[in-house]
This record gives sequence, C-alpha cells and structure tokens, in this order.
Amino acid sequence: MDRSWIQGMSFTPPYMKGVEEFMGFGHQNFRENQDILCPCKDCLNVEHRGQAEVEEHLLCNGMSVTYTRWVFHGEAVSDDEGDNTEGAAYQSDDDDERDVANGGDVAYMVDDMFMSGRQGEGKPKLFSKLMDEAKKDLYEGCSDFTRMSFIIKLLYIKSYNWITNRAFNQFVELISVAFPHADIPKSYTEAKNVLSEVGLGYETIHVCKFDCALFWGQHANKSHCPECGTSRWKDEVGRKKIPHKVLRYFPIIPRLQRFFCVKGTISRCKVA
Repeated sequence: MDRSWIQGMSFTPPYMKGVEEFMGFGHQNFRENQDILCPCKDCLNVEHRGQAEVEEHLLCNGMSVTYTRWVFHGEAVSDDEGDNTEGAAYQSDDDDERDVANGGDVAYMVDDMFMSGRQGEGKPKLFSKLMDEAKKDLYEGCSDFTRMSFIIKLLYIKSYNWITNRAFNQFVELISVAFPHADIPKSYTEAKNVLSEVGLGYETIHVCKFDCALFWGQHANKSHCPECGTSRWKDEVGRKKIPHKVLRYFPIIPRLQRFFCVKGTISRCKVA
C-alpha cells in the first residue's frame, strides 16, 4: 500500500484519502467506540483518543512522518514472518534516546545477575553460563566488545529500528562471512537462544484482538476470546497459526530477586 501521502501536505486530496484509508484500517481492528493511539505529529502514538478525534488530529496536525507501518493499530511488524519479536500493539521498545554504541551498561547487568544467581540448595547457579558467556571475546584480541555485549547491541538495533527477522538473518550471515574469525550468531533464533539460555528471555502471551483478555492461565488453550468471542488467530487455516497480538512478558520475580540482592539497593530501602 502506497503511504507516501503521510509526508504530503494536509488537506490535499491524496492526504485526505490517505487519512480515510488509515481510519478504515483502524475500524477493522478496533471497536467503533474504542479509543486508539493518535499518530498525529503532536500525539506521536502516546495519547489515546476517540477515533473521530484522531481523524481530526490527523487532518489538522498531520501524521507523524515516521509512522509508515501501523503497528499500534493492528498491522504486523513483519510482512514476512508472523513471529517477529515485536507484537502489533505491545511494542517492547521505550523508543528512548539510548546510544546504540554504548547501549546499556552490560558489565553492570552481568554483575547484578551474578549476585542473584543462586537458585537454591543443590541447584546449579542460574547465571553461571552467563558469566562464561560474558567472558568470551568476540574475537581474539577484541577489546571493544565481548560476544555477549555484541549480541545484545545487535538485538537492540533490530528492535529499535523494527528490522524484520529475515533481514536480521541476512545481516548476521553477511557479517559472519565477512568476519569468520568472530564468534557471531548465524541467525536471529540463535541470538535469542543465547540470551534465553543465560536467563535473559521472556514469555509470550497471546492477546485478544480487541484487548479484552489474555490467553493465559485458565484461558491459555482457548482459540476464542472468553469475553467477546473473537478468534485468537489471524488465519486459522494456514500451516502456522499467527495470533492477532502478542504480549512480551518479562517475569517479575527474577527481576525483584536481582534488585534486592544488590547491597546498595537494600541500604537505600532502609534509609527510605
């Protein structure tokens, strides 16, 4: 679908027709009286508004010129893979201004997880493998990256720029061929598995198309929403069923354990 109208002038026929197409797309994914995120240049998909008000904002303010894939209004992030990391309405990025070159203090994260890596008597340390991974050089003599920090930065760039799984696979394959001496994952799945194996994974929970309920707990195996009866799947006939929406959940208990296993955190709580 041609979306060049997004960068056009407001109130021109192509722009007004484009807004009409966008609102029609939204009507397919949301109930008529349901508030939706407003993608105008002022709201930037932060404010929820009534659909009539969203249309007025788009006509008067113009649409954000970067919002060319309507992921917050029901469109899949990836056209070629339904299981892409980012869900349609539950994007995990905060869209902040972190510096990709120094994205996050990996050393602090590793230290924090090591401190809380005890699973109990007789059980292996949860993050012992993480410590091994954190010590691996990307290649012999590399002083700028460890293998772990490089993988984390690759996945951050993928998420921040909404790169499809297929494009990411081709990207890392090219890097691997160009730098055979570097220990780089050969695919998106392999990169995810590295993080999952060291305790940095997440749980996926399917969500009703209209946000009525989560397919979780007693509803985990249901194929239709227990509230509105809408199908859980976009396509129930295809070889691989694709859910309408996916929530990425980072379990809270391990995070709280890491948080309170750091002496500085406990001291600050006592002072407060």
